[in-house]
Amino acid sequence: DERCVEPAPPESQRSHCPGFGVVVDPLLRHATIWANMTVRLSKPWRPFDHATVATLTGHLGVYELGNTAGDVLYIGAAGGRSRFGLKGQLMDRLAADLDGACCFRVEVNMAYHSRRIELLEIYLNDHGQLPIYNTDVDESRLGRVRPG
Repeated sequence: DERCVEPAPPESQRSHCPGFGVVVDPLLRHATIWANMTVRLSKPWRPFDHATVATLTGHLGVYELGNTAGDVLYIGAAGGRSRFGLKGQLMDRLAADLDGACCFRVEVNMAYHSRRIELLEIYLNDHGQLPIYNTDVDESRLGRVRPG
């Protein structure tokens, strides 16, 4: 087995996910496996303003909007029909002026629809209700998960 373990990122870059290490298979250098991977979106929060959102690309994926306490207010997705991907979706949300939303985090993901449903199901399991601005989702149509 010719696997090598690269050192974890510096503490300043991994404060949101301590203890993670990167395992790289020399035969598949593009494949990175994270130890202790979580199903919850664990990316760091970023300021929800025009300047920060403007730095995003047009990738497909999912995003969360949060408040100053770090509570999730909305879970959304930028799909194939989204104009300008994550950047466009978040610009639209900025224009909607969601009360209390001051930060966001994104995950580039080609399976954006499934991933959004998964994040909603996890949130429902953890909190017993959906985020306050996810009024577009019928709770009865979501599955039930019990993440570890």
